[in-house]
Amino acid sequence: MVALIGGAHITSAATRMCLWEGIGVVWFRRNGRFIGRLVSELSRTADLRVRQCHMICDEVRSLELARIFIAAKLLSAVR
Repeated sequence: MVALIGGAHITSAATRMCLWEGIGVVWFRRNGRFIGRLVSELSRTADLRVRQCHMICDEVRSLELARIFIAAKLLSAVR
């Protein structure tokens, strides 16, 4: 799950990738108060949690995802 806090935002390309991969996106106010979430139709909470736990231990995959998010962010800033 991706958590966005305060003024943080996510590009439409990154949002679509999260939806395709079954990764939920959650928005919080600066004080931590929940605003809302976006979850794909394919998402299964238990499966997602297991994948997240494995992802935390996989530094290579975590870095790969971070690069994808940053590249999408930079690409949208150029347009």
